[in-house]
Amino acid sequence: MMCGFPAFNLLMASPPNWLELAGEMYQPQLQPFSCYTFSAVDLSCGHLTKILKDSIYEVCIVPVDAKLAGRIAELPDSTLELENFGSIRNFIERSLGYTILDGGNVMGVAYRSLVCSKGIEISIYVRETFRRRGVATALGSRLLLESLERGLCPGCDAANPKSSKPALRLGYSFIESYNAFFHTRV
Repeated sequence: MMCGFPAFNLLMASPPNWLELAGEMYQPQLQPFSCYTFSAVDLSCGHLTKILKDSIYEVCIVPVDAKLAGRIAELPDSTLELENFGSIRNFIERSLGYTILDGGNVMGVAYRSLVCSKGIEISIYVRETFRRRGVATALGSRLLLESLERGLCPGCDAANPKSSKPALRLGYSFIESYNAFFHTRV
């Protein structure tokens, strides 16, 4: 399974023997970093609705359609990762996402980043100039409300401590940190 592990990918939450094998096969190309896991058990539609109602961005949040998905994916600093879906069409059919536009500029995006019939892995990205303004919390609230209404279990892992803050504001509970690895080159 580890043979052919492509460069520029993440290795996360794998069984210990996989991590050992990956270390043997791909050192020094695997760069470790800490990730943070959260539980959705305490998420509340009431809490998420209040966050959204109190946000100045509530009326600005729009669903990501095919045209917006293509536009966002082409931005130089985009993290709308469509690779897991194979195409924009498949993303629209199997995922969900929201964005906020400021005069046509994408402020941020929240979307379902993995294909799974019973859950989502929530991904939120806010462009640098719009951070620390409540954009991530507003987008996350909208995405989580839609996910919960659809009966989907919303998972959340954060790649850094700063990304943990919106997760906690949204109502996730911290579980633990763990090591993940980024494969840096071929």
